[in-house]
Amino acid sequence: MGQEGMRCDCCGRHFQAGYISCQNCGRLKGMAGFAKPPLGIKPEWLAEGQRIEEIAGGIARFAGEGKPIPPQWVAELERRIANYNEIRKAC
Repeated sequence: MGQEGMRCDCCGRHFQAGYISCQNCGRLKGMAGFAKPPLGIKPEWLAEGQRIEEIAGGIARFAGEGKPIPPQWVAELERRIANYNEIRKAC
């Protein structure tokens, strides 16, 4: 039977051609009896990098409007950049 004729063991729907997992429930082809592991957490370096981008964006928006930059934003940005660099060194 071709790939497009395969049915998911979990939900019974057909796998779409070119996909290795069911587009309905996410189960992998050929993984009968095996459940996907639960979703974990975002890596620390990614979370830290996203917060840095968020703070930098806020600073840029305030600067663009000629508003004073809150000093706690600058302090947090500096602290998070230093932490991000340490995390990336450890990877």
